[in-house]
Amino acid sequence: MRDSTGNRHADVLRRMLADGEIGWEDAKRALGLRTAADLSEAVAVLVDAGLAEVVPVRRPGGGRALRVIRANHANPAN
Repeated sequence: MRDSTGNRHADVLRRMLADGEIGWEDAKRALGLRTAADLSEAVAVLVDAGLAEVVPVRRPGGGRALRVIRANHANPAN
């Protein structure tokens, strides 16, 4: 596992994902981020490196799907 992505929030998020997937809003709160744009930047670093993916998860009652971030275990660099 590489030590750093060059983005401190992405690095923390990557460690969090080692314990399992995390919802978008939960990740934003856990990282202490104020905006979705800040989280988007951190997630993009991981996605671009092939280390994570964002998947939509449908809510049982309908409505807008939740976004879940999960580690990409298919990546051999992981």
